[in-house]
Amino acid sequence: MIRSVLEILTFSHFRMVDDKRYGLRDISGNYVADSYRRRLENLTTGFLRLGKDGEPEIVPCKMAKFSQRDLKSWWGLGEEISIFENGSSVKNKYRRWEEHCNQHNLPKPLEISFDSSDGIVSQIATGPLVGFPVFTGQISVDRWENDRAGNRRLRPGKHNDFMFYDRREKDCFKLADIDPSAWRDFLFIHCDDAKKPGNMSWPGFWKSLFWGRQEVPVFYIREANRLQIGLAFMPKLAGDFSTYDMIGHTNPKHLENFPDFACLIFGTVGPKPDDCIKGRVFIEPAIVDGACAITTQNPTILSSPKPSYFPNYIRQTNLDTSAPSYAKLRPHKQYATYIKTPTHKNQELRGWKRYPPRPDGEIAIQEPQGEQRANNAIQIRLHTIDKGAKFTGGLVFHNLRPVELGALYWAMTFGDNPKCRHGLGMGKSFGFGQVGLTINQDATVIKPNRKLAVNPTLV
Repeated sequence: MIRSVLEILTFSHFRMVDDKRYGLRDISGNYVADSYRRRLENLTTGFLRLGKDGEPEIVPCKMAKFSQRDLKSWWGLGEEISIFENGSSVKNKYRRWEEHCNQHNLPKPLEISFDSSDGIVSQIATGPLVGFPVFTGQISVDRWENDRAGNRRLRPGKHNDFMFYDRREKDCFKLADIDPSAWRDFLFIHCDDAKKPGNMSWPGFWKSLFWGRQEVPVFYIREANRLQIGLAFMPKLAGDFSTYDMIGHTNPKHLENFPDFACLIFGTVGPKPDDCIKGRVFIEPAIVDGACAITTQNPTILSSPKPSYFPNYIRQTNLDTSAPSYAKLRPHKQYATYIKTPTHKNQELRGWKRYPPRPDGEIAIQEPQGEQRANNAIQIRLHTIDKGAKFTGGLVFHNLRPVELGALYWAMTFGDNPKCRHGLGMGKSFGFGQVGLTINQDATVIKPNRKLAVNPTLV
């Protein structure tokens, strides 16, 4: 808790962060999403599989779109009948697809004969082509809405899915040969480590098929040394820059392996014994003074910070600071994202994130809403200490220089500012864990390591 303040105070290394490459899917506006839409111009399709050597590889293929509206017509379904239930997961979609195929005497649901014209499926169950049906996203209806100028316009709903066909085995390539980080980025963006996969496409359906050596239809963008892979026609693309890349854009010295101010005081570990430094500050447990009241809060859900929200986490240079909203873009400009663009080539992270202190009236948990209430697996109860509790503990240090002792003192007390608070514990985002530190001058003892001619006064 104290070290995090000291690192900011002394411009220490900005590298104690996860080196992740966050995804981007942005179709929100004319200028905001340009960098994303331009990437989609090079989108192609293929089958992701586990190679014979155990390495992931992609077999390129062609793609044709088919409309579920046409599918209803071909199969004689009424307009009121939906091919898939609203909000269906990918797993349920393929289950329903298999049921429809059985009803129409199609014995191989993943090998469908069809005909195509100009990239559109013109007939199903007959034709010279054989395709793998690919279902992504949620089907939606057309709706009328107002654009930014207030004009009424029809916004078409999503009703297209895809048919992958014409595999090109001779063009098969390994992910690692193009981009060594592509596989790691794909797994991170698609929540490979999700403990409760729910309706998510990869952990909820495709993951088990892939490791069972079945093929997974993917959409990807391949460049000279970059490979971005997704599971939808408008996929979540791994950024060109990881968090460490963007830290290096700010100052490459952040990533160099030399001790900084905070390391020299609190110590550090490294891959080799010579890289390790023993700390010179040790903090003892703090024991409560008297009794303290503890309140058990109602169930809540703790969400992780979302560094993928690039307008906040990346330094923005195109903001109109004269506008009422500080986040408003200048006309015809883009946000800086995790993707390289002609106007944003060396994006930087904005800095450290800290939860601001809250006044008493704003300290409260956020209770689960809607479907969250029924999901007990992600709910927790915070047991919070009521305001006013006091704890007493000791801090022991040795061999600190005056500037180091001064920095430590300031980091603990914020320069003797009684209005500032540290943040401690799991409930910081709700305003809990606001801690103020004071130093008991009467109990503080500083002894020099070497004897002086005159005994110093104990302070």
